[in-house]
Formats: sequence, structure tokens, C-alpha cells
Amino acid sequence: QAKAPVILADLSIETAKKYYRENDSINKTDFVVKAIYSDGTIKILTNDEFEIDKTTAPTSKTEFDLLFTYKDETTGKSIEKAKTLQVALPIGLNNTMVGTGVINVETGETVILNTGDVEIPEVIMYRGRIHIITKIEATAFFDNNNITSIKMPNTITAIESSAFYDCINLRGKLILPESLTTIGIQAFSNCSGLTGDLIIPDSVTSIGSYAFSGCKGFTGNLIIPESVTTINDVAFTGCSGFTGDLIIPDSVTSLGDYAFSLCPGFNGNLIISKSLTDINRGVFKGCTGLTGDLVIPDSVTSIGSDAFADCQGFTGNLIIPDSVTWIRSSAFYNCTNLDKIIIQGKSEGEIPFSPWGAPDTVIIECQP
Repeated sequence: QAKAPVILADLSIETAKKYYRENDSINKTDFVVKAIYSDGTIKILTNDEFEIDKTTAPTSKTEFDLLFTYKDETTGKSIEKAKTLQVALPIGLNNTMVGTGVINVETGETVILNTGDVEIPEVIMYRGRIHIITKIEATAFFDNNNITSIKMPNTITAIESSAFYDCINLRGKLILPESLTTIGIQAFSNCSGLTGDLIIPDSVTSIGSYAFSGCKGFTGNLIIPESVTTINDVAFTGCSGFTGDLIIPDSVTSLGDYAFSLCPGFNGNLIISKSLTDINRGVFKGCTGLTGDLVIPDSVTSIGSDAFADCQGFTGNLIIPDSVTWIRSSAFYNCTNLDKIIIQGKSEGEIPFSPWGAPDTVIIECQP
């Protein structure tokens, strides 16, 4: 009796991505596609071996069918199979939703958000539609003294102004979503109970004014990634517990007034972005623990008043490059332990007001 030929019988389509937002890109890498043959053989397909009929999620629909096609090169036979996927709308979590709670689509249960250990769900049901939470809106948790920890999903791209302002009973390490791009004004200001390291995700581009001001409980390192371009005024003022080096990556082109003032816990080296042109007023004022040499990058043209005031921990040389043309008179006020000020490319007196607040006993060495 002749043996029945082996034929392509079915496709198996698996995905961990249950929901797409309108106009989201659809990638083959979201799926594991398997060809199933009549003899029970299963072949896992590479992305080059199957096709999909859409690359963008549709609008104005709650679900859609994505058609998968595979052609077996040995037999020349093709098979198609549709996978039904759901469309979710983006939504911001606001103060009203925090007060009433939200319905988690996965469990169908109401999630309490205004007290205790809070875990924000990724996907919620709101007004009869599925929504993906993409931001924490302004004042969402403002002055909430009842929440003790916060866990955010990796769908959030923005934490808006005063979202967690004065949440003084937040405790433990703050883990920010890997999807985050913007941290707004006063987003976590005065959250003094947060502890440990603060790692800014490498998706973040902007840190708003006062974003972490007064967060004196942080006790570890501050890690700022190369994705960040802007750190605004007073962003980390009063974060007195940070330790180790303070590294401003070269991606940062704008550093606001008093951005790191009154952060005496930093006890290592200061490394300043080579993309800055201005070191603004009071940026590092009161960072008494920073040590070693103070090297100004050769991108800098001006240094503002009190920029390094009360930084007594610097015990090496202050190196000012030829690019600097203006220094405010109090820029280095009370930097009492500097060994020497080295001015590159200029003669003595060419930049007025020297030694710019440093003690008169400091040695000034010009290297024209």
C-alpha cells in the first residue's frame, strides 16, 4: 500500500503582543510562526519564510485580522491563516482615574491606585474600549500620602508635571519604564522617601525643571544615559544622598540653572558634557563632596555666577580651556581647596574678575 504523501496542513501563530495601538507598526518579529505537516512534523519559520498582509494597525477598529502566508519551497504548496488581533487606544492616567481605580483588561478586576503598593496595569477598559496607558498625566498622584510604592508598565512614554509631586510616603527604589522619553516639571519633586540608585532609562531625552528636587532619600548612584539632551533648572536640587561620580554625558546640550545644586553626597569626580557651551548659574553649587581636578570642556564659552560655589571638595587643578571667554565673578566662590587655576590660550587678566571667587592664595597659571 502506497504511503500517503506528507502535505502542509496548518500554521500555528503565537504572539506575546495581544494589543496594538492605532497606527502601530506590525513587525514579523512580534510572532512565532510554525508550519505543521500531516505527519506531525513542525517547522519554526524564519521571518523571511512567511508574509503578513499588513504592516500598520488600522484605525477606527476594535480588532482586525492579520493574514499570514507561507509557501513550502519543496512542494510548492502555500497556506494562509488569519490571526485576530485587538486594537487599543492610547490613554493618559489622570487624577480622577487614580481616585476611582481602573479596570484591568487581563483580569476584569478593578485596580486600586490611590493607596498602598500601586501597580499600574498596561491595558485597561475605559468607556467600553480597550486602552493602553501611555502616560501619567499632570497631578495624577499629586500630594498623595497614601501610596507606598509605584510600579509602572513599559508602555508609558511621559510622566507629566507634578505627577507624583510630594508623595512623601513612596518608599524604596524608583524603577522608571524603559519606554519613557519625557520626565516633566516637578514629576517626583519632594518624594523624599525614594532610596537607592536612580537609573534614568536610555529612552529619556528630557528631564524637566524640579523633576527630582528635594528627593533627598536617594542613597546610591545617579545614572544619566546618552539619550538625554536636556536637564532643566533645579532638576536634581537637594538630592543630597546621591554618591559616587557625577557624569553628565556628552549628549547633554543644555543644563539648566541650579540643576545639581545642594547635592553634597556626590563624592567622586565630576565629568561635564563636551557638548555644553554654557555652564549656567549655580549648576553645581554646594556639591561639597566632588573631588579631584575640575576640568571645563573645550566646548564651553561661559561660566555663570555661583556655578561651582561652595565646592570645597575639589583638591586638584581647575583647568579652563581657551574656548572660555566669560566667567562670572562668583563662579568658583569658596572653592577653598583648589590647588591651581590653569588658564589655557590666554594671558593673565584677559578674562576679568579672576580668581572668580576662589581664594586669593590660589596659584594662577596662564598657558598662552
